[in-house]
Amino acid sequence: MYFSLSSVKNKSYHLIWFQVNMSLEKIVKQQEDQKLTDRIITFFDTETTGLDMSSDITQFAYLTKTECHNSYYKTNQPIWVWAMEKTGIDDEKLAQLTKDSVEFKESDVLRKLQNENKHRIFVCHNSEFDIGQLKKYGLIPNKVICTYKVAKNILEDEEWMESYRLNYIRYFFNKETKKLINTIMEEDVVKNNITWTKAHDALMDIIILKAVFAFFVDKMKKDAVGNWRPEPTFEEILKEMIRMTNDPILLKKVRFGKYKGTTFEELVMTKKWRDYMVYLKNNMEQNKEDPNNTNPFDNDLYFSLQYYLESYKTKVPTSFDLKIEKEETK
Repeated sequence: MYFSLSSVKNKSYHLIWFQVNMSLEKIVKQQEDQKLTDRIITFFDTETTGLDMSSDITQFAYLTKTECHNSYYKTNQPIWVWAMEKTGIDDEKLAQLTKDSVEFKESDVLRKLQNENKHRIFVCHNSEFDIGQLKKYGLIPNKVICTYKVAKNILEDEEWMESYRLNYIRYFFNKETKKLINTIMEEDVVKNNITWTKAHDALMDIIILKAVFAFFVDKMKKDAVGNWRPEPTFEEILKEMIRMTNDPILLKKVRFGKYKGTTFEELVMTKKWRDYMVYLKNNMEQNKEDPNNTNPFDNDLYFSLQYYLESYKTKVPTSFDLKIEKEETK
């Protein structure tokens, strides 16, 4: 749109400029919203031969409003005993299931998702592992929601919450959300003619994943209203979930080892525990640099250790803090 500046007075020009600028901002905002809300929410899960990133994909499943895909794939390595126990599939059974199949890297579904990447939001539980598996094969999802990261953000204050595993979350909130979860699962089971089996089957896990995702959406709406904030739109919730997935989380409590249940703020105030935090942080840095280390790096834990240790350095000690330090040196 063009304007002749000589044809309008100064005040009129500023008014027109303001209106056009606001219109452009509105158009850009609408386009951004459209790009996100128009994407296909794709719930997916992988099962693999082992626990590290060198493992091969044995099963891949995904579910959308209109699609349901589930396939098993040939591998170049044996299945770990741990994976056999988890999925109930050993090498012999996988060979039977993949008699007419290919490796995942040669699959049509991989090419399909690569081509449609920009039109989808990939939703999984523990994106560090599942997205890492996809990246090995050249599929780098543009938009990701990790319900594990979302859970760590919105459920940390839940009393007695001991784990963020998918099925733990499902059953922890089963009493409050049973109707919602069962309805979603039953609809997908019937619609897609799915035979219900057990957990740790990729297809079964994404049905539970979809139900937990729906519960989180509902919870985020209720939490906002309960805190006297406007109820967020689905668009806003998607954006917030993506932000939660991408940003490191500042953990409040230790959830492992002998200090489980202790807050990081309590740990950092005691020299013995503070030394342990420094040791843990340094150990994580060494493991990250070790090319032979295949364990996933816990960004949230590292970020939290770094934050509380740095905060302690700049903290002005109170008389209570000095008393603690004095007692420790006795």
